[in-house]
Amino acid sequence: MTLGGITHSSWSPRMSLLLCVMMIGFTGSEPAFQTILDRGLPELPTGVRVVWEIEQHAGVTPDELMELRRRIAGRPDHPDRPKAEVATRRLNSGPDRLRREAWIDRAGRFRLSETPAKGGWNDVVVADGVVWALTADSLNIVDGSREPPPGRNFAATRDDARRHIGGFMMGGLSMIIGAPRATAASFRRSGREWTASAFLPDNIGSFWFRGTEVDHNILVTEGRVERLAPAPAEVGARVKASDLWPDSPLGPVFRVIEGYRPSGVLDSRSRLIEAEVWSSEPAMFAVPDRARPRDAVRGELALLHVADFRDDRSGRFWQRGSADEAFEKGPPPPNDPSRTIWSLNRSGYLILIGVGVLIAGVWLRRR
Repeated sequence: MTLGGITHSSWSPRMSLLLCVMMIGFTGSEPAFQTILDRGLPELPTGVRVVWEIEQHAGVTPDELMELRRRIAGRPDHPDRPKAEVATRRLNSGPDRLRREAWIDRAGRFRLSETPAKGGWNDVVVADGVVWALTADSLNIVDGSREPPPGRNFAATRDDARRHIGGFMMGGLSMIIGAPRATAASFRRSGREWTASAFLPDNIGSFWFRGTEVDHNILVTEGRVERLAPAPAEVGARVKASDLWPDSPLGPVFRVIEGYRPSGVLDSRSRLIEAEVWSSEPAMFAVPDRARPRDAVRGELALLHVADFRDDRSGRFWQRGSADEAFEKGPPPPNDPSRTIWSLNRSGYLILIGVGVLIAGVWLRRR
């Protein structure tokens, strides 16, 4: 089959996305915007390697931080204490930074490597019916075809990556990822620039968007919460997208996504560093061998704890005191390190999906 010179054998998800964008550009303006709203979060691209960095800022003004400190003064168990401590640290030392690198082959096999600037690293692989999570000294393996054991739903990392990579594609629309279907209320054009508004089902809330048109593509550069019944304090929150990369391997994307609190203070910044076509390397998805622990990405491993849930949902456990000792099989340790060490830092994309997830939860409870 041939479509516009493209053979069926050469068809790819990227071509589908580009064709969709081109078709949108040739329709009427308001229907085109509604089409973008209806399309929602793009599927995770395949055959690519994507690298991005996340900055999580304090997200509060000096006056807001002073108010937080006033509320927690003399109250060590106050629920706002962690927020105040994190905000103080970020204001004094700069934002928390995290690097993420994802590999997705044409078959959909997936790997995500996370490296926080403060040290340490976490990896998750979802491939060939197996899900495994790796840190510097622990390996967890679960059966991807079954419900994961408590505390070990590592496959959700794939959805995290889809949301974040999709955020670079959606630009200002990324703030409503996870929300129920929005309906376009208005669309006004001035040359190549445009503004639009949209509302959500059950009168939950409304949003304002701004964008531009490039090569017949309607691109969303900013989104703002205008009204949000379940969370009025979020009114005024914004997502801004900049540094357009129109011909990336992912299709048209923005390299920078920033989230701002209603006060106008910067809360988070995500930067798309690299995106390239990638051919599969099977070794990257292979479960490390406990007897000779080595990984295609992380190199030689000094594993101390291994937990395998593939054949037994209650798990089989091995541990050792140092990398020079032999592994011993036994019950899970009293403080199972596989549950405490593994902690994905999702803060970088919360600004992209936080409002949408909140809306979705409230809307579903009303059905």
